[in-house]
Amino acid sequence: RRTDDYPGPARFRWLPECLWAVERYLAEADEGRRMDFIDRVKSGRIELCALYGNALTGLYTGEELFALTEYTHHLRREYGFTIDTAMNTDVPGCTCGLVPALAQCGIKYLSMSPNPSHRGGLTHLWYDRPFYWSSPSGAERILCWMAMGYGWFHSRLKAKYLLERYEQNRIVQHLEDLERKNYPYDL
Repeated sequence: RRTDDYPGPARFRWLPECLWAVERYLAEADEGRRMDFIDRVKSGRIELCALYGNALTGLYTGEELFALTEYTHHLRREYGFTIDTAMNTDVPGCTCGLVPALAQCGIKYLSMSPNPSHRGGLTHLWYDRPFYWSSPSGAERILCWMAMGYGWFHSRLKAKYLLERYEQNRIVQHLEDLERKNYPYDL
């Protein structure tokens, strides 16, 4: 609330990664807090992502992948929310079965931040490079972006590398690095 009078881009925004926390909050909040939350979602100050939790999707059946978006449908019906993004963070990766589950839920975008290469393969090769991920049938696709941010603070090797490379503001420094490399994307 302290930033409500700031210019638009400077206002605080929040992205709860998963809907489990949203469901719990709405179930336990009093009417005033619930309405404030709903208003902030509708005004764009809180953005909701479609997945119920950060899922290790490779262990899910097809039905379970579709169940990950059930609460999304509820929120759309109940409150009229627009939810067209999904986020899956802190897992080794995602199974290709997630693409039809998300696409058939109306999800257009997926942001991933899997565990770094020591647990999830060579995911760093895809960092900061948007790509369309097509379903096995080819009938659905989702625009994906893989962030390197999750792993920035979790291993000694990365911490040492980052402390040397990003001495002050890591995010600003990262953006400056992308500009120097002529990063070709506008997202």
